[in-house]
Amino acid sequence: MNQKMFYIIFTIILSFATAVFQFLWQDGLSVIVSYGVVVPFLVLIPRFVLKLSPKFKSAVGKDWLKKVEPIVFFIILVNAPASLFIHDMAVQYDRFLHFAVGSFLPVLFFAGIVPMFRLKNLNINRFVMFLLVLMITFSGLFMFEGLQFTIDNIFGTQLFHDTTQSKEVDFWEDIFFGSTGVIIGLMHFYRKNGNF
Repeated sequence: MNQKMFYIIFTIILSFATAVFQFLWQDGLSVIVSYGVVVPFLVLIPRFVLKLSPKFKSAVGKDWLKKVEPIVFFIILVNAPASLFIHDMAVQYDRFLHFAVGSFLPVLFFAGIVPMFRLKNLNINRFVMFLLVLMITFSGLFMFEGLQFTIDNIFGTQLFHDTTQSKEVDFWEDIFFGSTGVIIGLMHFYRKNGNF
């Protein structure tokens, strides 16, 4: 199999398999829609952008997908079992999940934001870029968790499903562990001089 296609193919297979498993053996519309529609669409966006924007493609270079898609695959890989059965077990997998995903999110943001500045021929201080990514990542984290919390309260879904703690505690724990992951990911990235 072509190495360029390896991660994207397995990410989409994993996503669809999660949706099919949920459809056949469990009852969770939010998981089916997420992994059957939303996730495959989101993981294909980088490829669409490269196809539609030659300028962006030239700004990121030919190996950009090789750096982005393994991270996306890892994020789906650690999320899928949690969505299917780990959240029903009395283990705090959610803490690891939010920490691990949080630590990789800054890299994805840098991978998307830095080329945009290059396209505009803007030179930006590395520390300012660090703060910008920190702000965007934290905002996204709070918005994502807040959206889950709101949907659960309005529609009675179980996006915040945890057998051992309340939604409120789960909300703040997700924020804490995700934020810790983001900070550690940013520190590591900054220590490497921002070279993606």
